[in-house]
Amino acid sequence: MSDSGTKTCWHCLIGATLKALLEPVGIEVRTEVPILSFPPKADMILIQRKEGGRTEEQRMLMADGLRDLDVEQILAEIKITQGMNETALIQDFHV
Repeated sequence: MSDSGTKTCWHCLIGATLKALLEPVGIEVRTEVPILSFPPKADMILIQRKEGGRTEEQRMLMADGLRDLDVEQILAEIKITQGMNETALIQDFHV
């Protein structure tokens, strides 16, 4: 194994071997095959301000901990448990 930190593309090497062996007898071998119709997505929310800083009205709508951040973008990961329901959402987003 190399100490340089580069990864060996094992499926590429095995695929090339199988391709050389099987394609002459009419069996197609592909190594880069999409397995999902949609690429995987993370449960993330990107909050991005438009022009300028946030107004006081905008800040009041932000959650504690986010309200005072002076950044252009906030990337939040969402973890929802089975206990999440309409009542909990109303309490969390009550203004």
